[in-house]
Amino acid sequence: MALANARQARLATREQLIRVLGLEAEAAERLMLPHELPLLAEQPWSLAEIAPEIEQRFDVRMARLDYEASLKRLGIDKVSSYTDIEFGRRYDSIKDAGSSAHKKGYELDIKLPIFDWGDIQRDALQANLLAKQQAYRHSVLTAASQLRESYNLYRTAFDIAQHYQKEILPMREILLEEATYNYNGMIIGVFEVLQVGRDLAMAQQSSIDAMHNLLSAEIAMDSVVMGRPISASTVPISTTSNSAGAGH
Repeated sequence: MALANARQARLATREQLIRVLGLEAEAAERLMLPHELPLLAEQPWSLAEIAPEIEQRFDVRMARLDYEASLKRLGIDKVSSYTDIEFGRRYDSIKDAGSSAHKKGYELDIKLPIFDWGDIQRDALQANLLAKQQAYRHSVLTAASQLRESYNLYRTAFDIAQHYQKEILPMREILLEEATYNYNGMIIGVFEVLQVGRDLAMAQQSSIDAMHNLLSAEIAMDSVVMGRPISASTVPISTTSNSAGAGH
């Protein structure tokens, strides 16, 4: 029954992938997927290696560029405390009696506000700069928080997958080997051997689920780095064993 459910889940997820890719029937038939999960890495990624990539997130870069543009505008517009000065080039065309002439030059305008002496404009620029600064700060803090959360999920999934592959599975294999020896020596019965074998099969299934959770956590962490966070599609892993109930 578990094998039948696994085959159905494989078919459903394959068809979901085909729909996401938008493949037609002929292309879907040629779609080849790996038959096995990738091997577990010896060491997990460190947060220090991933953190610098946050600055390259699309939303963080946009907020930073917007803030820098506001800084440049404030540096140009805020010239003095009482006057606003504009400096630029001027190009005029003059037509007179069928002839035309072109004059080039520079233009200097000095604005002298009657009521507020430019304070309102400068206050608006400073308020806009502060808003851009806070928006940039918020985007960085949000990205950092999302990265910490996704990295913690990744490390938890990595530690669990490593625990299954390096400790639980080898232990279950040794227990099955010893149970087989005891059965051959008529120390235990067939039901005890079957129970130990069932525990090994359950541990193998849990190890596969742990690798699935690790890959989903890696994808979720990559999505955070890119700026389009998604939730990790994890499955619960059973931590119970029925060995204690074997008394046949």
